[in-house]
Amino acid sequence: MSVTELASDIFHSLATLRPGRCKGLIGVDVGSHSTKLAQVERNGSSWRVMHRTTIPTPANQFACGDVNFDWLQDELRELVCRRVFDGRKAACVLPMSLTDLRTCDLPIATNDELHEIITLELEADDGLSHEFDAWNWQRRATQNGVDAGGMQPYSVVSVTTQLSDEIAECAFQAGLPCEVLDALPYVLARAVAMVHKGHDRSSLPPAEYAVDEVAQIQPAAHQPVGILDWGYATPLFVVVKNGVPVFARQLREGNMQSVIDSVARGINMEPQAAGTILTEYGLPDPDDDTHELRNMLKQFVAGGVQRLAGELNRTLGFLRGEQSNLMPDTIWLTGGGATIKNIDSLLENDIPAEIRVWRTRGNASSATLEPLYATAMALSALGVRS
Repeated sequence: MSVTELASDIFHSLATLRPGRCKGLIGVDVGSHSTKLAQVERNGSSWRVMHRTTIPTPANQFACGDVNFDWLQDELRELVCRRVFDGRKAACVLPMSLTDLRTCDLPIATNDELHEIITLELEADDGLSHEFDAWNWQRRATQNGVDAGGMQPYSVVSVTTQLSDEIAECAFQAGLPCEVLDALPYVLARAVAMVHKGHDRSSLPPAEYAVDEVAQIQPAAHQPVGILDWGYATPLFVVVKNGVPVFARQLREGNMQSVIDSVARGINMEPQAAGTILTEYGLPDPDDDTHELRNMLKQFVAGGVQRLAGELNRTLGFLRGEQSNLMPDTIWLTGGGATIKNIDSLLENDIPAEIRVWRTRGNASSATLEPLYATAMALSALGVRS
């Protein structure tokens, strides 16, 4: 069954793509622990990171209901003044802690009718207006994904209009107008297309067709691919098929914060230093497990990794039982967790899929930290056209 996208004006469908443009937009990945910015350019079949930087997010910034972006506006304005990036047009994404991801059973209807139904359902929850994306997926083993009552399952990711206006105003006042506010599942689908050859581009929404052909492996046509954004606060797992998200779930346990905190306690260091040690030293090499520090770090991260693997295995088990054609053989790993050296080997011990750390061609010198900037790079890619 073909994927149906319902795009509101503020999300990914608004990208203005310029013919022949090789340099990307400035990707702004607003995170609960840090905000990552990156700008890419394309050279043939390779992507190159032109510029990147990280801005610490103030502690507990998104923990309460009263969210403001004054701190980010000041930081972005300074970057603009210093001319750290080329151009002054951005593409942004908000953290999952500020968005809502849900599954809705909706009737067979036109896109306009479905848009109205979803709008009313979201407003009924909090009385606020929302910007959203939605896609249909076959949850039940019934003909054409429709149950006896004529209902179809949709995934809906949304953000309040107030928040979307505030982040757009923040960027504008900083001198970095936001051309696109994207939804994270779509950004991750684009990140998959940047490294995973074989996806059919014909179904990509207009804002996303710029990414293709940077290949590391060649899957069978239409084969689903997984991507796990192992973030500081909320890991997000997305299944991508034909270049668009067809399934998404936030994982409740095993976030990167719990892993870093466990290591910090174990080696009696500040969390920031513990995170640096995980990146620089990591876990034992599969071919050499004699490194004393790496073996010690493996003990400290084991609990968090097992919780993450348990959540992911429950999700994969659900797909295997309810929609086996969405089961991925390969799962790409992005986010802070992907910067832990040899983490892919450890995860493969517990997860029935090939785990691949997200990296593009052409960035060998920054390969270790590249997965941390995957979302920002995929946002930047919106400005690149073949």
